[in-house]
This record gives sequence, C-alpha cells and structure tokens, in this order.
Amino acid sequence: MLEIVPLNPGSPASLSKVIPSVPALVVDSKVVAVDPIEPEFVKALLFNENIRSFVPVLEHEIVERFVKSVKSSSYVVLHVLLGGLSLGDLITSEFTDAATRTYFSGLSKDYARSVLLSRAEGIAGELLESSIRSVAYSFLRDAVISAKTEVDRFIDYEVLKLWSTAKISQGIVFTPLRELSQDGNLQRVMDYLRENYRGLLKSLDNFFSKLASDTEVYELLSKGNSRGSALM
Repeated sequence: MLEIVPLNPGSPASLSKVIPSVPALVVDSKVVAVDPIEPEFVKALLFNENIRSFVPVLEHEIVERFVKSVKSSSYVVLHVLLGGLSLGDLITSEFTDAATRTYFSGLSKDYARSVLLSRAEGIAGELLESSIRSVAYSFLRDAVISAKTEVDRFIDYEVLKLWSTAKISQGIVFTPLRELSQDGNLQRVMDYLRENYRGLLKSLDNFFSKLASDTEVYELLSKGNSRGSALM
C-alpha cells in the first residue's frame, strides 16, 4: 500500500526515529522517501512505471538527492545551522535512508551513508550557504504572516534569536540543544536579512499572490481537507 502522509517532527536529538520532512512516502507503514517528492515519481510508482530517474544510484546522485531533501526540510536546516546537530549525525540517521531512497534502489544503507560521509566537507559548505538564505526567508515569511504591516520592526537580532529558539525547541518543550546568544551563523542570517530585505519581501509577495490566486490551494490552506484529515 502506498500513501502520502504528513509527519510531525519529534525530538531532534533522536533523528534515528524521526523523519522531519513533509510530505513523505510510506510503504507498509515505513517511511521510504521524503520531500522533495515529484508527482511524476508518485505516478510512476502507482502505475508500475520506470522510476530510475527518481532513484539515486550513482554517487553524485546520492549526494544530490540528500542535499535536496535537507534543503526541503526547514526543521532539519534549522537544526544543522543553529541547533547543534552535526552533519555526521544527520547522515547516520534514518533521514538519510529516506532521503536517498534506498528502499527503491536496493542499495545498502551503509553504502549510501559512506558516500555522504566521504563528501561531508563539500556538502557542509553547500548547505551552509543555502541554509542562511532559507532561514532568513522562513523568518521573514513568519513575520509577514504575523504582522501584515510594519514588518521592518521585526528585523532585529533578538527577535530572530527568539524565533530561532522557538523553532529548534519544537518537540522537546522549549529545550533547545544549544544556546544561541552569540551564534555566528545566527548573525550571518541577520546580516543576510538586512542586506536582502526588499528582495525577500518581493519574493514573499509573489509567493502569497500565487497561493491566493489558486482557489483550490487557498481553500485547502484556509479550511483544510476534511477527507484528508479523516485518513490521517
């Protein structure tokens, strides 16, 4: 049986038991793939078509798929960037198994993890740059949703620190894994926000406009899906 289900993250200290990414593919109650999940991939699975182009086998494909999945999970990004979660610990967790889709490729989980560990330095560099942008965007998105107007007043280091602490505390009741008072990466997020504030606002405005123009999506976001809720 194939399902697409939302997953609520548990403790970030226990990623071996948690797949903090939405959406996810579940086969026989086991998470086998995490976001980004292409509609074409799901269609191919449902109709028993060739899925090779969606399943990483070669080393560079394994790295690319893992990086994409990390970037797609703001929860993981925040913990790697600000929460004290090492890339090595993430790579050796079950998140990697789902991200690299070993269920479909038939590759050994240990092999996929060893490939990523051997490229860890390059992966860390790529994730650092993209994570700074991702966290800044997420913070500003939440500020826009909360404030509507005069968002400028939220562009403050202390506000960003409180927001980040709340984000990385989810699942363990306000117990962040590390203190953010003088975190260098947090300051880099703040600097990026200040330097790219107008551009990020424009991007968010375009994003919200697209959501509002799609009546089906807007209905789901504002009222929920009673059928989907009943299935979860």
